[in-house]
Amino acid sequence: KLSIATVSSLTGASLRMLDYWARTKLLRPSGHDANGKGSRRQYTFQDVVAILAICKLRERNCPLQKIRITVRYLKENYPHA
Repeated sequence: KLSIATVSSLTGASLRMLDYWARTKLLRPSGHDANGKGSRRQYTFQDVVAILAICKLRERNCPLQKIRITVRYLKENYPHA
């Protein structure tokens, strides 16, 4: 499981964006979601792949609805190893 700081470094997504995506349920961490003050989000390799996909799609101005569909597809078709 990876910390939000590590995932940010690996993907280039800011801590703020990762937090926003988790709160809006675009991509909630599979490892462990924050559930109160002081708790930490933990991401899996699958989450990192999805975050990289989100970043690339955002760079290409892809609509949010299509990004959500893509994330759902990745989660359903590439489950945890």
